[in-house]
Amino acid sequence: MVRTLEDWSDQERQVRYKQSVPFVHVPRELLAQWDQYSRLMKVRQAWFIESLTDGELAAMATFDTEVAAFDFEVHLPDVPEVFDLPQWRQLMDKGRELLSVLKP
Repeated sequence: MVRTLEDWSDQERQVRYKQSVPFVHVPRELLAQWDQYSRLMKVRQAWFIESLTDGELAAMATFDTEVAAFDFEVHLPDVPEVFDLPQWRQLMDKGRELLSVLKP
């Protein structure tokens, strides 16, 4: 999860990700990766939940709410054009906030 958030919150990492795997739509891939963690949190998967503090779970829930509010069903540009979307930049900022809780 930390690696996903590190990629999510850093423009240069997203650019390198795209260069490494050019056929992958990076924003959609990051959204899909987050969806896996979101599901683990929502179903309260024991091994996952027990590895996190209450504060970390609360921060995850906050980030998850931000992701859920992001309308990515419409046209979502890939890297680097996605950086022109204020909503994507906001999610990047929110990812940094969560990362600071998970990795102080």
